[in-house]
Amino acid sequence: MEAREPIRVGRSHIDTNHHVNNVKYIAAAQEYLPEHFNVREFRAEYKKAAVLSDLLCPKVKKTEKRVLVSLENEASEPYAVIEFRED
Repeated sequence: MEAREPIRVGRSHIDTNHHVNNVKYIAAAQEYLPEHFNVREFRAEYKKAAVLSDLLCPKVKKTEKRVLVSLENEASEPYAVIEFRED
């Protein structure tokens, strides 16, 4: 998996439970999709809640019909793993 630039969790990522909203993990992962990737389905596994000021360290693996994004902490423990598949 290819490591990408870390993302600092800001206030706009946080929900009323004081951790990153699940939709924000998906939005962050979508940034690593190729330009013309036609998402047919996606699957998200939420492992651990990130909170304000945490670093999300993305790791990305691309294949012909699939993109896997693991958003991890600095110790390589995943907060969320998102898999996108296309037609």
